[in-house]
Amino acid sequence: MSSAQMHMAVWTGLVLACLCGAQPRPFLPAGCAKDFLVPNAAVDQYGNAVAWQNGLAVDPETSWPYEIWLRNPRMEFVLLTPGEFVIGQGQSGWRGPAHRVRLTRPVYLAKYETTQFQWEQLMAARPWWRESITSHGPRHPAMAVSWHECQRLAARLSVSTHAGPPFRLPTEAEWEYACRAGSTTSYPFGNDVTKLNEYEWFASNADGQAHAVGTRSANAWGFHDMLGNVNEWCSDWFAKYSAEEQTDPGGPAKGRSRTIRGGSLAQGPVTTAGRGSRRPGGHYASQGVRLAFCPSAMNTTNPPVEEAMKPFDDLMTAFMSTHDVPGAALAVTKDGRLVYARGFGYADRARTRAVVPTARFRIASVSKPVTATAIMQLVEQGKLDLDARIFELLSYTPHLAEGTQPDPRLATITIRHLLLHQGGWDRDKSFSVMGIRGTTRVATALGVPMPPTHAHMIRYMMGQPLQFGPGTRSSYSNFGYILLGRAIEVASGQTYEQYVTQHVLGPVDATGMRIGGTAREELVPGEVEYGRERMITASFGPRKGERVHVPYARCIPVMDANGGWIASVVDLMRFAVAFDKPDACPILHQGSIEAMFARPKDSNGYDSDGKPRIGYYAFGWQVTPNGRGGQTTGHGGNMEGTSSSLVRRHDGINWVVLFNAHASPAGGSLAGAIRERLHLAADSVKEWPTHDLFGQFR
Repeated sequence: MSSAQMHMAVWTGLVLACLCGAQPRPFLPAGCAKDFLVPNAAVDQYGNAVAWQNGLAVDPETSWPYEIWLRNPRMEFVLLTPGEFVIGQGQSGWRGPAHRVRLTRPVYLAKYETTQFQWEQLMAARPWWRESITSHGPRHPAMAVSWHECQRLAARLSVSTHAGPPFRLPTEAEWEYACRAGSTTSYPFGNDVTKLNEYEWFASNADGQAHAVGTRSANAWGFHDMLGNVNEWCSDWFAKYSAEEQTDPGGPAKGRSRTIRGGSLAQGPVTTAGRGSRRPGGHYASQGVRLAFCPSAMNTTNPPVEEAMKPFDDLMTAFMSTHDVPGAALAVTKDGRLVYARGFGYADRARTRAVVPTARFRIASVSKPVTATAIMQLVEQGKLDLDARIFELLSYTPHLAEGTQPDPRLATITIRHLLLHQGGWDRDKSFSVMGIRGTTRVATALGVPMPPTHAHMIRYMMGQPLQFGPGTRSSYSNFGYILLGRAIEVASGQTYEQYVTQHVLGPVDATGMRIGGTAREELVPGEVEYGRERMITASFGPRKGERVHVPYARCIPVMDANGGWIASVVDLMRFAVAFDKPDACPILHQGSIEAMFARPKDSNGYDSDGKPRIGYYAFGWQVTPNGRGGQTTGHGGNMEGTSSSLVRRHDGINWVVLFNAHASPAGGSLAGAIRERLHLAADSVKEWPTHDLFGQFR
């Protein structure tokens, strides 16, 4: 009996065992039935055996098949079940120190390297065409592909299926776990180098050319070409290993080059622990990729995308790859209708949760339009006056250094000044009291534990000199909006969050918005994680004294009125569209909306020659008139771990985009980098959908 006949007999036995109950019946992961199928033959499209383990075709823990097939383009994926292993080799060099790794989530990894046929079908490109070491053919590996292009490949495959964003590059730990396939030796097949020709294409046997995938033997778990043929990108930044035991490691937060594994036809034999690195934007002749698929990150809430809205999908897919964005969400409305709402990427560092349209993000300074709206409500009700002096409303005792007096100009600051950032504080000439260093400075001066309260912050700042006369010019001031939050409390008799939730957000059904927490343990259900930033020692909270990512060290609740809200793109859009029809706005009268967006009569609205500024800062909103009676309004927000933008265009098109990272590795805020591209995407839509998706998100 030939090996193929033997395998067919075994496979037939396995199928019969499933039918009679001796083996678990296979079930595809939830949400996968439209795009995947359970193997219906003993061999795959290349004639190689379908994977199983320990005599089983189905994982007994999940009832998932060990191998599943993507329908279009046909790709085989083999299941990596959770487990532990020792990654690396020795105690020094780039392969060491060897250390234990625990993988806790099941992941499917491609059985083969991505082929030229698959790449062309998805990317409509042939980056390998001019490479001399490339053999051309549909079954040969895609080569000369950059890390960024591979990210776009994964994103495009995710968008083209019903799965959402779970296609991605494997982590380095997942890659080595699959390569070892339970072995602890130098090679997956042991230490016998005479077997290299059976398993690996390398310099001595490849004849200077890449070879069709799957023409060398599989390892014990069914993966082919893990060593040799082409190098394979991993998602991790490259760095030396830590000796500590790790769980679901994803590599360092930052770096200059990305990890590559497996070796290639241009090298000598590479062991399982061999690793290297390359710049993510480079095109290297012998560089390929093997994709992973994470069922636990299935995104089942992204609505289908109409062809007319593809410019937004294409933009987000390319932008996230180019700027290495962990996760994002985008919502777009036309004439008050929600026509587009999608999540992209991952909500957590472990890449187990997809970003969905209802995922909540810190929105940073996009909180200011919310605060300004609450102020205007209370002005309508006669409970506040725009020209009321703030320190006549608030009763705080200044904290004064010995021998000093309060700046007398404090007494002249009005609510109007604060809305326009004209209160007299200039953080560029003094310091940012709302930052981590600023709050630490306040707590130290007052002798109180971290974090200081609003009262502590205000008392301290009342003892500091102003940098300019109130109302004489403007300088962006987060502290000014903290004072506005306290004015709302005094006028309403409620806490700031209670008042805004009940009177501003409630009437527009933005019920998922709230003030965020600081520590990772304080994230609310559905909130994304913020983890790409540098690490510092936490000065308060459940991880006091421990190293944490900066976003978990900044006190978010004390920033409530200037930057403390968390929101989904859908909820924030509910707030934004409330102003699309001023005569029917459920939260402000038309006159109040006009006053909120009006051009200030001072230097905020006019330059030194008395000419109107092209754009100006109004009451909590950035406003840009279009010269034909319309205006575009909005606000951006940036701080460690998040970047956000709300735009209301003059032509009835609005968008909200939120990221769970602040800047791209190249620098610059993500919201700023995508702003003009979103305008171009909106301009390229020929015919807008007539549906309204707001009803899908309750």
